[in-house]
Amino acid sequence: MKKHYLAGLLCGLLISGAGGRSALAATSEELFISGQYEEFFSQAHEAAAKGDADALFLLGKAYDLGKGVNEDREQARVFYQQAREKGSARASHNLGVMEIDARRPEAAIPLLQEALDRGLKMPTYINLAVAYNEPDPTSVFAVAGVLPNILKSGDYYAQAHELKPDAGYDFEASRQYVRAYQMSRHLLPGERDGFDSSAMRKQAVEWLQKGMDRDLRQAWTNYGVLMLDEKNYVEAQSAFSKSAAQDEPVAHYHLARIAEMGCGQEDRDREQALIHYEKAALLGLEAARQPARNLLEEELRYETDIDKLEQGLKRLEALRKPDDYNYISLNSPEARLIWGKFLRDQKRTAQPLPALPIILKACGLGFSQPHGEQFNIGENSSWRLEAHKALGEVEPLSFSGLVNAEGCAELDQEMPANVRTLLDEGAVLALRFPNYSLPLQWKQEAKNILLDMQPIGAPLPSGI
Repeated sequence: MKKHYLAGLLCGLLISGAGGRSALAATSEELFISGQYEEFFSQAHEAAAKGDADALFLLGKAYDLGKGVNEDREQARVFYQQAREKGSARASHNLGVMEIDARRPEAAIPLLQEALDRGLKMPTYINLAVAYNEPDPTSVFAVAGVLPNILKSGDYYAQAHELKPDAGYDFEASRQYVRAYQMSRHLLPGERDGFDSSAMRKQAVEWLQKGMDRDLRQAWTNYGVLMLDEKNYVEAQSAFSKSAAQDEPVAHYHLARIAEMGCGQEDRDREQALIHYEKAALLGLEAARQPARNLLEEELRYETDIDKLEQGLKRLEALRKPDDYNYISLNSPEARLIWGKFLRDQKRTAQPLPALPIILKACGLGFSQPHGEQFNIGENSSWRLEAHKALGEVEPLSFSGLVNAEGCAELDQEMPANVRTLLDEGAVLALRFPNYSLPLQWKQEAKNILLDMQPIGAPLPSGI
């Protein structure tokens, strides 16, 4: 499929670039359109041998598109060139399109201009606009060199709009005029005299207005960008909102940036920023995906409602790409959810403890022992006891000590009544170390209740 518009076939009257009508060419064109290629090639070759410009053009187009023959761009070029020499505007145009496809716009422009001079206005205006379009310069020193072509691109889109007002060429014109105006603001002092920045701005706004009058979301977005560039945040936000209401991802992205940076507002609004980043990302804007993830992870970092955590993780998952590395740290929403569900289950299944003394003797914490090796702790590591009642609800207890030579955290006293109450209510006790909190479990023995380590792999308290 061609990336640019080729000169079309004519239904009804066929206007020859040579200035007259060829009955045979018209017949060949009808055969071409209806797909009767065997008869078409027979008649077209006969007419082409007599120098008929339209027949030569049609043969070029057949090879260009692979209609009735294998696609052969070089053979198409030969026929187009012969038709061009006979005065065919359409052949000049399609040769220009070939140069655009080959990324040689400087070679395309004179061919397209020739087609225009021969009377072919559409789609020549469009492809001239494409040929004159320039990529954004990478240096301020290159701005003055590309500005004239950007303006010409806009002018050709504007002329296309005059012929086909409802085809969206007004927006394409406005886009180029906006680019030209924004570039003009970065001209070096010695270059500004050659360009009227105010006139460019006026022209850009006039053409943007045509799109905004049609409620075109891209026009509203580009007007918002223009206002944002001029630090008119009220107008920018209003324009972006109109575009965002039509699911324009770029508009959502800019609304997110305005909210996140607090542009034109007293305070930053990270909640609104997340809403718009997330919508932009889900609408396919890659630039919004990571900011959305970052703000959502930050929002979930201190969330204690398990249902909201689950919903938040689903939203995070929707923002992930298949090749994303998903590192789960203790502070990640995934780890918080696992720990929160563990606490909730402990509370749901809690039962009063047997009426036996509660003692602490949690072992395996030595350097070469399972928990010590896993969590990089060992003899003489300091610990203190804490109770986790629910996600985000931690109560420090007045017991602390050092891991002894046997790799145990233990006390030579019975736990008081408040510890029994906490366990009866389903709280999880844990040993707090500098880098980790390690949860404990209770076990009934013959003469007491023993507080010992949860097995390795059990959920860990988050937010240390």
